[in-house]
Amino acid sequence: ELVVHFDENNQILKDEWTKERYPEKIDYIRWGHKGQDPFYFLIGRFRRPVSIGHGFIVNNYSNMARYPNVRKIGLELELDRNKWGIEAMTDDVTRADVIGGRFYTRPLLETGIPLLRNLKLAASAGTDRDPDSDSETPKDAVTIIGADAELPLLNFKYFNAAVYGDIAKMRMGDVYRSTSVVDGGIGKSAGLSGKIFFLNFRSEYRAIDSNFIPGYFDGFYDIDRWKKYNVSASSTTKAVRQLWGKTKEPVRVGPYIEAWFTFFRILDFRASYENYNTVGRDDPFYPHLIASASMAQMPFLANYTLEADYNKKGARTWDDIKKVDENAILALKVGYSVAPNVTMLIVTRRNYDAEGNSTKTTTAETRIRF
Repeated sequence: ELVVHFDENNQILKDEWTKERYPEKIDYIRWGHKGQDPFYFLIGRFRRPVSIGHGFIVNNYSNMARYPNVRKIGLELELDRNKWGIEAMTDDVTRADVIGGRFYTRPLLETGIPLLRNLKLAASAGTDRDPDSDSETPKDAVTIIGADAELPLLNFKYFNAAVYGDIAKMRMGDVYRSTSVVDGGIGKSAGLSGKIFFLNFRSEYRAIDSNFIPGYFDGFYDIDRWKKYNVSASSTTKAVRQLWGKTKEPVRVGPYIEAWFTFFRILDFRASYENYNTVGRDDPFYPHLIASASMAQMPFLANYTLEADYNKKGARTWDDIKKVDENAILALKVGYSVAPNVTMLIVTRRNYDAEGNSTKTTTAETRIRF
């Protein structure tokens, strides 16, 4: 897709068409389909959020949280060679601050043992090498390492299921040792994933230390990773804000549920919910609700597309969910197909910058699919 921006006089913004900014014009280049083809590759903007493995470390991450004010050229890769495979991502190939990866193997594949031949064992990691984007802040990286196992139980065209388990540990740089943060928090989860007809689902039960953050690299991460309004450089990162003064106890337990489906290529819908037993009414992070929907090729509006994305933390009540505040990211898109493979879109985004100020942008875009 090629994104073109216009000014109020319907003229192409020429200052955006310098040689240095040409790569930003490419929305994304993709080869294959994730989870379906043995090789998948995408470079550009993550129109669909990125997860690694079961999402216990990198879960629904987006490099578009601050778009169009901040434009990143991300990379996502997946390779499945049957006996082994890899998943990898980075938020921006020009800096590669946020990096995630997973290596897995099917050690019993050639044994022919029913069920067990499909057992998958994996090791994964995610890191932010420079959360405050300041090279003068030494050893402030946040890293999470983990391992997981997955065993498919059923695999039919309209019905499949697999059980899995994850364990991960947080490792923070030396700069955090001067703060009231206890390093080394551990999280564990056990879950069931599968598909029933057109409905895909993932349901898991989590037990996490109070100083561990599951799905650390999520859709909010580019906003949460660093806040300028905090007092000191080390206290501005997401890890310190959420873990300040917390130790391993009490261990938090609770569910994570995710479901998504495509209905006759007309409607795409995805939603997830996360909550824990120790969450109070003033907790700014949980419950955490994510929902997205898109409609295309509608019989009554054949040339139009509609898309909506909503990411909300602290979603305790319906009133909380409706409130678009500093704990919410909202994007609405309306498109009209003016020619085959050419779509004009009006995009409205509501999010927050590094100082915590609300930013609302409305842009006109032209997308050209090749």
